[in-house]
Amino acid sequence: MIAVIAIIFGLGVFLSISVFIERRKSSAYNHKCQLIDRICNDNCCLNNYVFHLMPVSILSVFYHRKCQKIGNQLLSYIILIRQSLKSGDSLRYAMMNDVKCIELPLQYELVQIQKKLSNGEQLLHAIEQLHERWPHPYIKQFVLSMRMIQSIGGNIIALFDGMIIMITQQKRLREKKKTILAQAKFQSSVLLSLPLVLAAALYLVDDTYFDPLLQPLGVFIIVISLSLEAVGAYFLYRIMSD
Repeated sequence: MIAVIAIIFGLGVFLSISVFIERRKSSAYNHKCQLIDRICNDNCCLNNYVFHLMPVSILSVFYHRKCQKIGNQLLSYIILIRQSLKSGDSLRYAMMNDVKCIELPLQYELVQIQKKLSNGEQLLHAIEQLHERWPHPYIKQFVLSMRMIQSIGGNIIALFDGMIIMITQQKRLREKKKTILAQAKFQSSVLLSLPLVLAAALYLVDDTYFDPLLQPLGVFIIVISLSLEAVGAYFLYRIMSD
């Protein structure tokens, strides 16, 4: 029990020192405050304190996950707007009337857009600010379509239909890419672990099998093999990252 308390106390001291160091760097601290403001929707002091104790790398993970979730919810929101436009509603009314049908976290962002519009801000500017907060490709496509509507006009329903088709196709391609990457990661992990597994199996069968490798020439062969293994792992990582 005392050891657990000591570990928790040491972790708290470490996080407090890391927060103090980050505050000394004003630009990094401002970036961290922006991430916390975008991740945490409520004004709970406990949540803000917990997020302030986290390093920027962990906050970035939370931020990107929330950005992906908002981008995925945008397709349902665009479908609702198209249905409202087909029923005869205006674009502004359709965008603001369907907010209650959307789940969090996109609902919170749409409520903020409603507040900005009630304060006299233009619709396009409020949507552009949404893209600045959450730079997702689907939100960017939505902003570009709204710019076209504001500047050129035309058949708004057909434009939203094209946007839905494009986002749906992009979503399918992203899912297919994710599946292919997962398969490639599994294959690379199997290829990299296969020599080590075979070596362990041979050692369990006969523990004297690797005695010749203890000689200087054998050590050189082991170093070369591990180097080639590392080079192969590097190229597999580059292929999967590209």
